[in-house]
Amino acid sequence: MDSISTKQIERPINLDWSLGFSCNVANSVHSLKNEERNAIFYISSHTGIIHDLDNNKQHLLQGHRNAISSLAISDDKRWIITGEQGDDAMIIIWDALNGQVRKILTSTDSVAHLNISSNSMYIASLSQTFPQKINIYNWTNDDNEPQYTHILDEKLEYQHSIIFDPLNDQELVTNGPSKVIFWTIDTQDEKLNAFYPHNNVHKMKKNIGEFTQTTFLPETTKVATATDKGYIVLWDYPIEDTNETVRNVLKVFNVSKKGGINLMKTVLDRFIVCGCSDGSVRFFDFHFRALAWFEHINAGSISSISFVYDPILEDLFASKSVDDISMDNFEAPEFMVATKKGIMLFIDSNTMQEIDETKRIGKLLIQGFNGSVHGLSSHPLKPI
Repeated sequence: MDSISTKQIERPINLDWSLGFSCNVANSVHSLKNEERNAIFYISSHTGIIHDLDNNKQHLLQGHRNAISSLAISDDKRWIITGEQGDDAMIIIWDALNGQVRKILTSTDSVAHLNISSNSMYIASLSQTFPQKINIYNWTNDDNEPQYTHILDEKLEYQHSIIFDPLNDQELVTNGPSKVIFWTIDTQDEKLNAFYPHNNVHKMKKNIGEFTQTTFLPETTKVATATDKGYIVLWDYPIEDTNETVRNVLKVFNVSKKGGINLMKTVLDRFIVCGCSDGSVRFFDFHFRALAWFEHINAGSISSISFVYDPILEDLFASKSVDDISMDNFEAPEFMVATKKGIMLFIDSNTMQEIDETKRIGKLLIQGFNGSVHGLSSHPLKPI
């Protein structure tokens, strides 16, 4: 697959350096750290930035005409996918090693959310505009058109999140503030099939809040949805009916009484991490028993969590079953967090064992802005 020169893309503005990042875009910051480099990727309005932390250099990925509204990164950190809002929006696939454009998907709908399958072959796009549209691209093909498309009924609630099953790229899940929809790809008829849970969790007496994000629990049939009041809604197929094709609510419980859950993802296919509005990061096993927690970060509401790609640790956990994971043998890759206050921090998961809480707050990487910039001034004589 040939790279596309960024000179072929119309640039709205030329940049030398970017200060700050789009801290209110969920999952807008990702670690690219490995044995060969210490780098991070983040977005700032319509620009993607690969920031070499050791050499303090920025590689600016320009090409979007409008602000980037969502991004996704492959599990091996090789591919960066950015999508923008606005008319005639673009989705761009970048090579994370050199910042080159590998593919441009043009004339797509304004992007609400993107996700990439664990095998890095498929990209799922959920549109912002009504009627909403789900597009599934096999971006490794020569064709720029989506392989599967589904237009959602305008009567359905707005969906803001789309996620692939990490172990089955033929299954996806979307959710809005109060509705979850399960999807399967019908390769024979070349279409997406939707499955709607029968029971409505929001008819319960308790106020569980609005849904924020949904994720599959690998090597199980369970799916978990987080809420902005700290609840988890667990979905699964009815045990008494093995022919049932739709997951329903299994249980509802609270795991974060001090704040809501902004984002949730699985790590190493063995445990769950939650980034919370109270500024904490909490780890759970697949039974939602607490494994580790970082509650003294004190940097604001969590908007992004990203882990260092560690193939050695990945191989180690592949030999363990889900039930082997416990608080006593907790181990996770190093990770970074970003907050809605415009702060990025690097955290060593081993510091969970530190008695001194000041050693668990992480290392500051970038202090950005937590609001709009309303004015600028430069020195009349000195260079910028």
